[in-house]
Amino acid sequence: MKKILFALIAFSLVFSSANAQFKGKSRIINHSGDALYVGWNNKLELKNKKINAANVKVICNQGKVTFEKGLFVIHIPKTKENQKKVAIITFFKVKNDKNIIICRVKYPIKNISGPTVTFGGESKGELSIDNVKNVTELTVNLEGPKDLNYKISKYKFVYQPKEGPASFYPCSSAKLHKSALNMLKEPKVGDIIICANIYVEVPESGSKQLPGAIVLTVKE
Repeated sequence: MKKILFALIAFSLVFSSANAQFKGKSRIINHSGDALYVGWNNKLELKNKKINAANVKVICNQGKVTFEKGLFVIHIPKTKENQKKVAIITFFKVKNDKNIIICRVKYPIKNISGPTVTFGGESKGELSIDNVKNVTELTVNLEGPKDLNYKISKYKFVYQPKEGPASFYPCSSAKLHKSALNMLKEPKVGDIIICANIYVEVPESGSKQLPGAIVLTVKE
């Protein structure tokens, strides 16, 4: 009886060790970062040299899962019922139709915040003369997926001196127009900088105009 018990224990240890080693070779790469984002196609990649991703089934407790070009895409719709956490369970389907868990990962669900655009790190209020002189382009700020990139396509730059007429310069990218850069070489206290009609290129959605405008007053 002791020999049988010992054999069972030994078999169990070997099986557990082999199973752990098998699972340890798999890892999930989240192309969105450390979270899943609402309204975005979050792309997950399974890394395991011995497993063909096309033969893997993924079940998520929220959202829709599809398989595209070797990646598992999880889309979480914009609803008020979004959970704080989302569990992704990956199964490897074997020949006898039994599902063996390869790995299980959890990511928090977050909303995409932004984008917001700034001039010298600010979008309103005041900006010092030294900071104004160092600005060469607008900056897009976004709290969201790592693989979501917004690019500024165009905007209107307006420079209103404290005294005298305003100057208008159309810009076709994040970078300031050359004539606008020349204006910024000698800013004076009280001058006003405006960036309006800002358009960004949104992945999977095309061009979009951002609300509002950047309005800054030059200070000492």
